[in-house]
Amino acid sequence: MLKKILLSTILVAMTFMSFAQVFSKGSMNVCVGYGYNAFSHYITDSWSDNTGFSSSNLGPIHLKYEYMVSDKVGIGLSLNYMSYKVGYNTDMNGTYKASIQYSSISSLFRTNVYYVNTDKIGIYTGIGLGYRTAVFKEKYEDPNFQGESKTPNLFPFGMEITTGIKGMFTPNIGAYAEVGFAKSVIQAGICIGFGGGEGGGGGGGHRGGGRRQM
Repeated sequence: MLKKILLSTILVAMTFMSFAQVFSKGSMNVCVGYGYNAFSHYITDSWSDNTGFSSSNLGPIHLKYEYMVSDKVGIGLSLNYMSYKVGYNTDMNGTYKASIQYSSISSLFRTNVYYVNTDKIGIYTGIGLGYRTAVFKEKYEDPNFQGESKTPNLFPFGMEITTGIKGMFTPNIGAYAEVGFAKSVIQAGICIGFGGGEGGGGGGGHRGGGRRQM
């Protein structure tokens, strides 16, 4: 798994080195991504030996907004959603369907610190803190034990720490990839950039005065 994550990150970095532009002070970007959550897949797979097994995983889906307060620091919001469902047959009082459902949403205030920032590539570490809600449901179709139980959200605090690469293929369209501790072990997606000024510099890179920077 680790080798796949490292390989994916290297490939994205090589792509960005050929086509991307860094973000500059005053620019904004909105990114939408999709990720892989090893824990949710482990949970659903752990029920695979049960008769009548079925499963589905949605997400994690990531929506991010960032405003660059300088060429080194961006602040914004990180919204994340994921869910999974497992169905199986239970042998209680015969064979009946049962299901487990889980969904989680987090809304985090996030800060990204760019420690490599040139005209070719931007690499950053981001920390997000905020609110997380989660719902866990169990449902049984056994006529002698029908019903649905819910587990309350006892820990509403959300947090994420990731390292990522972000860049623009054109002045307004780009992509990102991140790895780390979040709803996703690894995530990637597209970005739309707008705003920003001219000039400035960061990390040894040079931005020409007449070229628009995102």
